[in-house]
Amino acid sequence: MKTTKGIIHRSVLNPVEVQVARIALARFEDPSITDLNVDSIFVNQYHAAYDPRDHHIWSRLCKQQREYLSLHASELWLAGAVALEFDQDRVPVVTEVSERLKAITGWQIRAVTGYLPARAFFGCLARKILPVTVVVRDPTQEGYLPEPDAFHDMYGHAPLCADKTLAKLLERFGRVGVNADAEQLQRLTNVLWFTMEFGLIREDSKVRILGAGLVSSPDESRHCLQPYKVQLNAFDSTEVAQTSFEIDQFQPKLFILENLQQISDYLDEEGAPNATCGGACKNGGACSGKAHHDHHNHSPVATVTPTISGNARAASESTNPQRPAASVVAHSNSANALDLLGVDHIRMHVGNALQARTFYGATFGFTADQYSDLTTGSRDQASHLMVQGDIRLLLTTGLAPTHTAGLDVARYGDGVADIAFTVRDAEAAYKQALRNGANSAYEPTEILSGNNVLVTAGIRAFGRCVHSLVSRRGACGDANGTVGELFSPNFRKVGADPLNTLNMERPCGLVALDHCVANVGLGQMNQWVDWYSQVLGFKLFKHFDDRDISTKYSALMSKVMDGGRCLVKIPINEPAPGLRKSQVQEFLDWHDGTAGVQHMAFRTGDALATVRELRRRGVAFLALPDAYYERVWERVEGALGRPIDEPHALVKSLGLLLDSDDEGYLLQVFTKPVQDRPTLFVEIIGRKGAKGFGKGNFKALFEALELEQERRGNL
Repeated sequence: MKTTKGIIHRSVLNPVEVQVARIALARFEDPSITDLNVDSIFVNQYHAAYDPRDHHIWSRLCKQQREYLSLHASELWLAGAVALEFDQDRVPVVTEVSERLKAITGWQIRAVTGYLPARAFFGCLARKILPVTVVVRDPTQEGYLPEPDAFHDMYGHAPLCADKTLAKLLERFGRVGVNADAEQLQRLTNVLWFTMEFGLIREDSKVRILGAGLVSSPDESRHCLQPYKVQLNAFDSTEVAQTSFEIDQFQPKLFILENLQQISDYLDEEGAPNATCGGACKNGGACSGKAHHDHHNHSPVATVTPTISGNARAASESTNPQRPAASVVAHSNSANALDLLGVDHIRMHVGNALQARTFYGATFGFTADQYSDLTTGSRDQASHLMVQGDIRLLLTTGLAPTHTAGLDVARYGDGVADIAFTVRDAEAAYKQALRNGANSAYEPTEILSGNNVLVTAGIRAFGRCVHSLVSRRGACGDANGTVGELFSPNFRKVGADPLNTLNMERPCGLVALDHCVANVGLGQMNQWVDWYSQVLGFKLFKHFDDRDISTKYSALMSKVMDGGRCLVKIPINEPAPGLRKSQVQEFLDWHDGTAGVQHMAFRTGDALATVRELRRRGVAFLALPDAYYERVWERVEGALGRPIDEPHALVKSLGLLLDSDDEGYLLQVFTKPVQDRPTLFVEIIGRKGAKGFGKGNFKALFEALELEQERRGNL
């Protein structure tokens, strides 16, 4: 804690006031001077002098942090942020925030010029004053700022002072600090840093962010919860007091509090016997010890946590904006435990995972990334993880006679068994899903090795399908859904593989899972629509009835459920009455009368290049009649009001279907079944703005499917 010289103060500070404050601060750095008054170090905030750039920077930083902190910040900070009701669009007025804070806990905030000497800083805390910097960081220093600024001090620190127990504990830090010798001061500063500035705390079995330096730093608030990047230690006051901290880089080591009593206990041991109330008692400097504090109702608080002023490193800023924060952020609660971050993987149960690995690698261009089998110690199943773009297929076969994968294959054939979603906390998400009405498929299971952790829990969906809820830590990933190096601690990376080399040289260009289609029995569609809405929070995106999806002979009905931020849609199909058997009914007949995934749709950024390469590899697609292309150009380009980007002749030669909506057009093509039973096929879709599912192609597609059904003898 030092006086910093050379900082450029814009017109929000009066240069004369700044100079007077610096002269006063210099006195605090001279140990021989005892007649000190902290009132002399404060300055005024001239709020009208902020320019639009200052308010824009404040607003952008708030928006970056709001959603993330609602999920990862301590409830103590969140409650304080709500109580203070920061304006998200402008830099706060210090006097306004101070009045709100004083009404809540008796604390106030006062503007200062920057870093403070230790005696000045702890003197402020002892008097229930939070010193804050009011200058907003310069845009050229948004990534890292060596000085404190308004966002770090007011947004990060002030909410902690709005909690009564935190405010009391912070006052105790001040009372200890004003009389500490050099060694005590170093220990006290270290503990303050690793709790109030860069501290973590466990709440409801989850590690959350407590420290203001982390809260106010978009980059470091995300970095700190990745245990394979940060050494996370249990809080031990002796170790913490002796651990120096980093001020110019991300913290390489952090400590996790189990409860707030640990901080109070440290202050009891370190400073309370020698602490005064810093002049807060009516007897002024005569207060000299713990007993006197008790007499003046300054006794240590049982469960308390602190806050700190604006005298630490300023926050770094991320480049990806989030929603606003302030009243900030809503409290974390069980309702958002089922916030789906994305599709973690698609698990397929197959008869021979090693051979299926070759099939999906050679025909669809998937890279064999990792595996788990007998050679890695897996005795009951073998799994191969196939990766392409953001798509992760997990091919699993049972090695034991009673393994679920083997039983599934015998009953249904190869197919999709699990559409797994990434969540922040798999166990919490699982419990919330059960409260929402889901049935358990399997209870939470943890696989760990050191700091590398995979937690999964399963709920039952339609028919054969399960939805696993997956959370990861360490090298397996992080709480934000980021994919780590390892799929699971018990998986091993694939070494040199000629097929992987081929796929790198001639990629197929699949980039994401666009949707997964579920076929359910007659009368079951609305049941599962309600289930996805009530259990997982999906929304109805599209509805197609038998007038939309029908031919002369067959029909079906479909409702498309949208998972929103989990970036996948699940159309749910059921058969409709027709002259002959529909494709949905054919699926059910060959799927032991059980609902399941009919097809996976993979998205590509270049449909022509992808389909050309897939055809070269031998993928068999449904054939379309020439008559389809006699009308499609007028239908699609007429609706668009312009030609499509792709050459007509090439689109036709590759057998691609076209459709348009108000937002653009799409190209799509469907494979024939990828196995002997007609229970699974693949769709390739290239979206050029369109959000639909090719409604204009339904008739042509279903006529093509009926030709294949007739060839199989199932129409």
